[in-house]
Amino acid sequence: MNSKNTGLLHLIAYSTTLVVAVLLSGCKHQAVSMAGPYKLRYPEGLTLQEVIQVLKSPPLNLEIGKTEGGTIVTGPKTYEGREAGFLWWKKKYEERTTFIIKLTTSFEQGTVFVEVDAHTEERPNPNYPWEKIETPKDEERAIDVLNYLAEKLEVTHGS
Repeated sequence: MNSKNTGLLHLIAYSTTLVVAVLLSGCKHQAVSMAGPYKLRYPEGLTLQEVIQVLKSPPLNLEIGKTEGGTIVTGPKTYEGREAGFLWWKKKYEERTTFIIKLTTSFEQGTVFVEVDAHTEERPNPNYPWEKIETPKDEERAIDVLNYLAEKLEVTHGS
């Protein structure tokens, strides 16, 4: 083989390797560090039961997993997850998010702080175990729940 053909083969091999590397790098979900939890402040008197009632009502319809002290842990809420693969081989991952809502009373200020945090897990299909992931969706989902709580609790507590 002459040097022109060799150079062309090296260029093709390098280009192919680069394309494959770029495609494969997009297949792994990247962890993103998110700020949180997110808080609201209410006058003293807000109860855990009032917050539970709002969480269980539409459109949230969250199941309550457990309550302990001033903390509520919801059951997982399912979402459509990320898309993986390319061309004919694409699939949607399943996601589920659990919310942790904490009520903290500040006797000095006469207020109750409501804090919401979200934790998401994903899997490609039911044959795989759930894997905890960090995603910007945690921040969005926690803020959505907090905003809904703010809207519904405003009616009864007027913060």
